[in-house]
Amino acid sequence: MVWGGSATEGTTPIVFEQGRMNSESYVDKLTDNLLPEAPLIASGDYLFQQKNAAVHVSQTSKSWFDANVVKLLDWPVRSPDLNPMENLWGILAHEVYKNCIQYQNKQEFMSSIEKV
Repeated sequence: MVWGGSATEGTTPIVFEQGRMNSESYVDKLTDNLLPEAPLIASGDYLFQQKNAAVHVSQTSKSWFDANVVKLLDWPVRSPDLNPMENLWGILAHEVYKNCIQYQNKQEFMSSIEKV
């Protein structure tokens, strides 16, 4: 899995998750990446946007958002993909696989994602 964020003033680093994401690993990613980066890339107060994936709406995640005073943008269940990140991931995938590139290993693939 690949995690990243964007805001009015910039982007977070891209973070790779090995294996399946669960609620604990999700809040670890947020602690290590969102909390230190958000003040640098967002002007003043910000609303964090995410979909309604199970790890996003778990009790563990909800408690973490409350404890860290991170305001969430309400996101309707089964909404069309109007999330700007979905479009960004689509553009990224198009560039990464341009010219039908086949990567030889995981590291080469991850490097290409970071480069794009």
